[in-house]
Amino acid sequence: MKALGKGICSLAPVLLLWPAVELSSTRVASSPFLHNSPSLQGQATMKLMAESFLAIEKGFADGDVVAVAEQAKLLCETSSGIAALKLEGGKKDFAERQEYQLGLAALAAQLAALKEPGQLPSAALVLHDIRHTCVSCHLRFRDGNEESGLFPAHDNTIQGAVRLRDMSGAERKDRSGVVVFLDQVVRPGGWPSDARIPKIVQADMDFQPRVLPVVRGTTVGFPNEDNVFHNVFSLSKPKPFDLGIYEVGETRTVTFEETGLVRVFCNIHPKMASFVLVLQNPHFAVTDAEGRFVLTGLPDGEYTLRSWHELGGGTTQKVVLRDADLHSADIDIQETRKSVAHKTKFGKPYRTKY
Repeated sequence: MKALGKGICSLAPVLLLWPAVELSSTRVASSPFLHNSPSLQGQATMKLMAESFLAIEKGFADGDVVAVAEQAKLLCETSSGIAALKLEGGKKDFAERQEYQLGLAALAAQLAALKEPGQLPSAALVLHDIRHTCVSCHLRFRDGNEESGLFPAHDNTIQGAVRLRDMSGAERKDRSGVVVFLDQVVRPGGWPSDARIPKIVQADMDFQPRVLPVVRGTTVGFPNEDNVFHNVFSLSKPKPFDLGIYEVGETRTVTFEETGLVRVFCNIHPKMASFVLVLQNPHFAVTDAEGRFVLTGLPDGEYTLRSWHELGGGTTQKVVLRDADLHSADIDIQETRKSVAHKTKFGKPYRTKY
């Protein structure tokens, strides 16, 4: 196995429209290990989470939506033990681990809300995201992965970091917002559509998140949570659209059927910009502020690993994956432009008052 460097994929700030699930913490509190040392507490938490994850996988394989929902609720409850563990890194590590715990709990809650067997195929991407979150957390915080393994990882995993430089060659301190993805990963029967509805929120005269990678066929919501009107539009070839002017509290949606980059703007406010990268498969990650990323669940084969950044300089490199191994792939990007220039939906310059 290749050397295990520290790696992380930032949890993309994607808000989801999904039913809430009522949870309790009795399962974690009842464990006899949780009142002992942090190491025993960690072992107990990980053991319970592993049991639930394996049961969820079995539920998917058997088409048993009741088992999936029940075990996902237990996983959500148990995950509260992650943030409680004592870490040598202090407050920063605690905050980062808490971010993972909240992300994992939110994903598990989505599975816990399932009620019909017909919901399982589209929910497979939620299971993929849970696996990805767990593996990323191990690589970020845990030592001794060679001995412990990267469960619940299966197949291959890629970890790495992006070095981001501006047009002059100066390195940027903030290396977030780079999308790293594996191109043309074939899946028998194709990739399922995602039943979730990620959001790009209009708030504080801005789009949040600025960068959103999605699988082809995903519907994205554009809620206006600002105190002014907006007019969201795109002239990009993969999905041109115009949502018109709508007021605070209203959400309009767009379904992205074709792969490619969709640049999204507001026809009223020129500084507002967002980018939807529509991809063929779910093997993608958005870098955190330190440029770190993780991809997991990658089948054996030879692929193209690509990177994209809104200011250009995207890269491609060939990767050969085999032996269910951990692979490293660092990326160097130099931007090719200073800003993202654009005009109104009518192809005219914006009024100077804005």
